[in-house]
Amino acid sequence: MALSREELDQVMKVLADTSMRPEGGVEYPEEIKAFEKLAHVEKMTREVNGKAFIVYQCIPKNMEKDAPLFINIHGGGWYIGHENNDLYFSCWLAEKIRGVVLSVDYTTSDIEPWEVMFEQCYDTLKYGFEKAESLGCSRERISVGGYSAGGHLTAGVALKAAEEGYNLKSQIICYAPLDMIEKEQPVTDDPMELRMHLRTHCFFELLFRRESKYLSNPLANPSIATDEMLKKLPETLVITAGKCGFRFENETYAFRTAAQGVPVTIKRFTEARHGFIPHFVDYWEDAAKLMVEMITEKI
Repeated sequence: MALSREELDQVMKVLADTSMRPEGGVEYPEEIKAFEKLAHVEKMTREVNGKAFIVYQCIPKNMEKDAPLFINIHGGGWYIGHENNDLYFSCWLAEKIRGVVLSVDYTTSDIEPWEVMFEQCYDTLKYGFEKAESLGCSRERISVGGYSAGGHLTAGVALKAAEEGYNLKSQIICYAPLDMIEKEQPVTDDPMELRMHLRTHCFFELLFRRESKYLSNPLANPSIATDEMLKKLPETLVITAGKCGFRFENETYAFRTAAQGVPVTIKRFTEARHGFIPHFVDYWEDAAKLMVEMITEKI
């Protein structure tokens, strides 16, 4: 049974009440803000099935010939939109790969459920393939990646791209929910764990609106992708955080993919927490270096 408007409002209230985000957002230091100056940013409005969304096109000043192109899909529980740190990180990444980054500001789950944001991310991938050469990029060096909710969307996008004949160079999945069957509430008195379980439940409620059809769709629930689907995937990098509950399902997905003959690299940052990469904390530079190596590696 789908969520009513009243139930949607209640879910969003729980998310607002349990948020630990500082009022006014995070204030990043000047050296992080300066990353935005490493690339020229064009804000494009695109539309899929009557729903408008934004793509930030980041073109570095040090662009190389036949450059790589990376589709960046942000996190935030499918509920929080594109933020300053996403743009800082996208510009930093564009400069490091010496190529174009397309950063997708998809319609969030408080507005529309999964299929809308998914199709917007997939549309951005198709745009990347269509425009690669005019952007100075190679169609053979196109990759997609994301963090948390963005990693979940990445997995689905890569599966669909493989089925439809878009030959990605690589996919990068970072600490993402991939098994979308909700877990039982943990037996614990730890208020942080209980809070995270409640928030995850609310995120899932908004994303799928209690529609069971999504759980049987491997594009929405990548953990049920068949071996035949996994076999078609591009080279894969999976980055997990030791203090993130998604690490086990990420690594299971990685091992399943590797078992089908796909080149897979798995790296767990044992002391890192969920969300560390585009928020510039913990071991973000070490993880981002792995991403750069994967994206720029010549075929």
